[in-house]
Amino acid sequence: MTRTWAARVAAISPGGSQTISKSLASYGLTGVLDDLAEHGKGAYLWTTARQVLLDYGGALGANVLGYRHEGVRAAVTAQLRKGGLFSLPHALEADIGERLCAVIPCADMIRFTRTGSESCVGAVRIARAETGRNVVLYGGYHGWHGDYVATKEVHHGVPWILETIAKPFRYNDLDHLTALCESYRGDVAAIMLEPSLMDRPAPNYLRDLVTLAHAYGALVIFDEMVLSPRLARAGGQEFFSVTPDLSVHGKGWGNGLSLSFIVGRRDLMTAHGPMISGTFGGDALALAACGAVLDVYAREPICDQLRGHGQQLVDGFLRAASEHGLAWTHHGWPQVGTFSFDDYCEEVRAKATALFTQAMLRRKILWHPRIYYLTAAHHEREITRTIAAAWESLLDVRKAIESGDWSSLRGVLPTVPFARKA
Repeated sequence: MTRTWAARVAAISPGGSQTISKSLASYGLTGVLDDLAEHGKGAYLWTTARQVLLDYGGALGANVLGYRHEGVRAAVTAQLRKGGLFSLPHALEADIGERLCAVIPCADMIRFTRTGSESCVGAVRIARAETGRNVVLYGGYHGWHGDYVATKEVHHGVPWILETIAKPFRYNDLDHLTALCESYRGDVAAIMLEPSLMDRPAPNYLRDLVTLAHAYGALVIFDEMVLSPRLARAGGQEFFSVTPDLSVHGKGWGNGLSLSFIVGRRDLMTAHGPMISGTFGGDALALAACGAVLDVYAREPICDQLRGHGQQLVDGFLRAASEHGLAWTHHGWPQVGTFSFDDYCEEVRAKATALFTQAMLRRKILWHPRIYYLTAAHHEREITRTIAAAWESLLDVRKAIESGDWSSLRGVLPTVPFARKA
């Protein structure tokens, strides 16, 4: 008997995927979807069974312009003819580095890496080297590397001793952050956070956070992986007009190619940046893709488009929920966020979320229950179609809640053993 693609990847990839948040289990589609991704174009993903799905995962935000963008493809193809890695720094390191530093407020110098987790660890290491201190206070999601993982409830394989130098803090709670800085006075190297994601910063929160950090001799690191170049080109620091000492970026800047980078003040980067070093740093193919993304952003108001179409989506979803009498809440931003059934008990909330995801899939919409990413390839046609599908899917959810009959729910509920908190 021929095994399905889903069975094959489950047998060879731990957790059923090379990235946990892309696994069928994380969608709640185990036993529901038996095929995998084959190729994409624009806002659409083709599966191995030739299904065409309107995709709101965007490769976890990495495809901000959409799949197989012509400008990106042309730039990468042209560079591929010349080569990808070389024995000397490539000219694109200077060119793309200069262009990125020109648009990111905190950036005097840049260090290219391959993944967001790698950049997060690198920025923390720079902060510790500069301050000679140990403790880092974390707010948000910062990948799977380093001592940040020690702040999670589940952190198998991470030495317990790291719990003493990695401490989580509550977002928008400056008193809590102040108490932590006081508790570890003289040993706080950095405060690292996502400037915003599912929560909006309170007035002056980010500015006061920077002031607080510097008062205690700590550096501030903004994790801009999701917000840049989505909320604004430079992310939260541009949108909120608050400049950190260091920031880390990635995802959409490569539009599907593996690219991340650390930027910061010249003194910090000159003194400590060289120790962040790897064979694939400065990969010319990823840098060529980044150059194409920069070109598009220079020509077109991509952030405005994402915000406008995202707001149409949010308004349409909430209107549909209201018409069905469902309590459904949006968290985050129009461009990137999530919806949740907050007013229901945990069991109903989990089942309703899973049923909505599966109902959307039946209507050929790939919707992640934890986070959606809008791309520049989601136009009026896609938004209108998605709102219509959501209206029908929410009707399915309402009927299940009212009747208590969840028999249409297949497979198992979404499970992600280690992921960002939506």
